[in-house]
Amino acid sequence: MHGTKLCQAMAPSYGIHLMRTGLIEANLLTLNGDAKLTYLNDLIALKSTGPEKGAVESIDLAFHESEYERLTRELEAAYTASKLPELPSSRAASNDLLVRLRMKAIMPNGVT
Repeated sequence: MHGTKLCQAMAPSYGIHLMRTGLIEANLLTLNGDAKLTYLNDLIALKSTGPEKGAVESIDLAFHESEYERLTRELEAAYTASKLPELPSSRAASNDLLVRLRMKAIMPNGVT
């Protein structure tokens, strides 16, 4: 299994956390504090000590495929149960901030 695919296989963990908490957390070690995937530290060690885009030969592919499927089902359940809005509610405020920042960049003394 290539390192890139290894990271993709762990992707449901990011989404599960987001759907349950509304918070973005990109650190797999932090996420694993809640997920408690006993194999995750070994996978991270393989990825971080091996060559970039290197193949991992000593891995139980069937197990990790089944874990990916299980985590995907868990992600789908978390999505269904999520109280997060379908669309972000801060679009207007984000747009206003972006416009002010851009205007300040081109007219530093002219916009407050």
